[in-house]
Amino acid sequence: MRKTIYLHVGYHKTATTFLQNSIFPNLKKVRHIKNKKIKKELYNLRVRKLSDEDINEIRAKFDRLGKEGKPTLISYEGLSGSPFKQKSLKSILAF
Repeated sequence: MRKTIYLHVGYHKTATTFLQNSIFPNLKKVRHIKNKKIKKELYNLRVRKLSDEDINEIRAKFDRLGKEGKPTLISYEGLSGSPFKQKSLKSILAF
């Protein structure tokens, strides 16, 4: 069974680092996954064109890292794109 995943895009200069370091780890009702554990998957979400199979594999890893009975929280400002480059990012709505 798939767990609920909350994805915090974390736009640049909106206190994302503060939230990641001070608030999210202390939340009791969600499991915050640190970006170091899913660095490759976050990179792939951001820059690669993914197949349905790729998306399912990433989702399965996120589910495995979460805790039973708790939704998972992932915070990654890289999904909002670079504030210095005007590149279009692919939609991850299907995720």
